[in-house]
Amino acid sequence: MTMPELAGAPTDATDVQAYSDAIGRFLRKLDFTYKKRRWSPPSGAANG
Repeated sequence: MTMPELAGAPTDATDVQAYSDAIGRFLRKLDFTYKKRRWSPPSGAANG
């Protein structure tokens, strides 16, 4: 789910507007972060 989708959820349900930057600040304050994982090739067992 993207931040704009997350911000649109309260508007769809209750007509209360939320801003994605405010939600992002709130989530960071709660120590929720998004970190990209480094890409790695599939293991040899997956090739079968």
